[in-house]
Amino acid sequence: MTAIGRAPLDVVVKLTPRPSRVPIAGSSGLQRSGNGGDFSPPYEACATVPAEGEYVVDEATIRGWLTGDRACNAFSTCRTRSEGKKACIVFTLQGHNDCQRMFSSCDAVRESEGHVEAVARLRPSAPHLTAD
Repeated sequence: MTAIGRAPLDVVVKLTPRPSRVPIAGSSGLQRSGNGGDFSPPYEACATVPAEGEYVVDEATIRGWLTGDRACNAFSTCRTRSEGKKACIVFTLQGHNDCQRMFSSCDAVRESEGHVEAVARLRPSAPHLTAD
């Protein structure tokens, strides 16, 4: 017992260390271009921060690119954005109008894949106590 008549309080502190920076990545899978000179509808690929911890996307680290038939901004449109706990690339793909000519033997619709990567940064949190 203490001097004021109460039992001492035992406090157990549980810490879960987390890395301060975590790489995140996402891809769209293969997506079809528009037909001929037409553009496709917008496609999106996103990478999400880890569920555990108070992570946010470090916007300066977002990088997006295409693989397959098209490269970003070469008969395509590409832009990256941060949306809360996600980093995304939004892209469209132009088809091949050179393949619509008479006697042409190529496909006017081709496929590309969008990729995005970024770094999730751990946001410092205020400690709080909970009772088990």
